[in-house]
Amino acid sequence: KVTGEDISDLLITTSGGFVVAGHVTFEGAAPASPIKGLRLFAREVDLALLQTAIPSSPGNGDVNSEGRFRIAGVSGRVRLFGGGAGWFVRRVLLRGADVTTSGFDVNRDVDGIEVVLTDRATIVTGTVRDAGGNSRNDFIVAFFPVGQFDRDQRASRQRTIRPDLDGIYRIRNLPPGDYLAVAVP
Repeated sequence: KVTGEDISDLLITTSGGFVVAGHVTFEGAAPASPIKGLRLFAREVDLALLQTAIPSSPGNGDVNSEGRFRIAGVSGRVRLFGGGAGWFVRRVLLRGADVTTSGFDVNRDVDGIEVVLTDRATIVTGTVRDAGGNSRNDFIVAFFPVGQFDRDQRASRQRTIRPDLDGIYRIRNLPPGDYLAVAVP
């Protein structure tokens, strides 16, 4: 507790983190074999800690030819995301429980995670126009989920994007649900 007084001899113990491992399954068209270009990442769920990156070193999180992955250096409450080569995370299961939006705690090595990848990405497209009907590219388009979500679920569903030079925006892989879309300068 910081009370306005100096603190001395504060000891901070660091850790290399833990390993999160599992396998991927596919929903949609059968993937080419062997699997190439797929990678998974772990991201901190707590928005205040989002700047705390999980180390991304060569091979960390890559999906091998048997569909297995291993992410080292993970700790805290995390969500998995990633994909590649036209595949996107659809669901993440830990011991059969869906942890796609809630995430899961990593305070020791975690194995047995199933990540369901899909090639059926949702794409929301549109155009930003001013009151005169002119296309605008100097706005940010934001999508906010509507409904009963906790803070973490809401954060995992929010998206922002800048439109291209013609005022057109494209948001990929938006989870199913109702959204409020706004354009702000």
